Amino acid sequence: MAVAACASLLHRSDAPGSTLLVHNAGATAVDLHVLQGISVVGDTAQYMLGTVFAGETACFRLETVGMPQWLTIKSIGGILLTPSFYPADHPAWEIELRGDPLTDGFGLQPADEKCQPGARLPLR
Repeated sequence: MAVAACASLLHRSDAPGSTLLVHNAGATAVDLHVLQGISVVGDTAQYMLGTVFAGETACFRLETVGMPQWLTIKSIGGILLTPSFYPADHPAWEIELRGDPLTDGFGLQPADEKCQPGARLPLR
């Protein structure tokens, strides 16, 4: 019963803005940052979403801005950058990290439903 209650928290967010659900199936923790508005003059902004530990699923709220964004994934193995995306294009996003630097950065996809920002669960 407790697991079902926690799982429902991951999938109930009526708040405005997009959410990002991160499944960390890799062997180490990752720090997630969002980079906004890359240009040649350096007018970029970056903010930290948080840390997702190995074997954990976590939900974050994404800022909605009218410029491209990239998710930066930092771990012991290095730094990955996803392709650019606009959070406002979809209400929910999802990424599964497996500790593979060749494919993890390309795992960011629109999700079926929003999650509850701040919710954390063991990976299923």
